Amino acid sequence: MPGFVAYAVGVRDVAATERLLRGNGIPLGRTSSGEVFVPAREAFGVAIIFRQTAG
Repeated sequence: MPGFVAYAVGVRDVAATERLLRGNGIPLGRTSSGEVFVPAREAFGVAIIFRQTAG
């Protein structure tokens, strides 16, 4: 069945996003390149990666 297994979200401040998520009890991981993500098992089967974008 086709579907998403992961997607990336652009954020202005990855460090602030990480603090917000951790502060709310969301388990996080890091990709091999160091990007912060919410594991699929914690996000209804789809990993969510957070990437720094230009302001």
